[in-house]
Amino acid sequence: PRRDISHNKKFVVVAQKVFGATLYIFRSRSSCAAQRVLVRQPRRRLVQDSAARRRRETAQSRKSYRAIPAFTMAGEQQQFFLKWNDFQSNMVSSFKHLRDEKSFTDVTLACDGQTCKAHKMVLSACSPYFKSLLEENPSKHPIIILKDVAYSHLQAILEFMYAGEVNVSQDQLPAFLKTADRLKVKGLAEAPGAIKREG
Repeated sequence: PRRDISHNKKFVVVAQKVFGATLYIFRSRSSCAAQRVLVRQPRRRLVQDSAARRRRETAQSRKSYRAIPAFTMAGEQQQFFLKWNDFQSNMVSSFKHLRDEKSFTDVTLACDGQTCKAHKMVLSACSPYFKSLLEENPSKHPIIILKDVAYSHLQAILEFMYAGEVNVSQDQLPAFLKTADRLKVKGLAEAPGAIKREG
């Protein structure tokens, strides 16, 4: 809405609302030349900006990821760093689910007359021994026979690889750690030496 608020004979002053601000138009009566002055309302704008920021922060906290502005060179488009807040816990639970359901398994481990299926990617990531073995035998679904390895120890080692933790009874611990060291399982391979030093 526009309204004339001028009482001057030489100028016409028209006030108009534009996007929450007041636009004053000073128009000369003789030449009809116009000069526009935009007068903003800082206090109201600050309140609106603060409320909008709180809404954005609340919405962001409900997401499973964070978007953080990254520094860019002049003239380049702004880049955003996206971080998955629950990445580690989600990956661990996904790996456990894949193992429990035996989904997408591509390698079979055999010992003590029994077998169990696993994933090449997990074995390679958790053990340089398995990584080297699988690289030397690039078949689609190899069968790896492990001699002198107890099936219970193999099951526990796989549990450790997929979940990052495992429970082992005290009487089985030395033999279990020896097997883990032989298979070069990351996180367990140096444990026997550490236990000896502590003893």
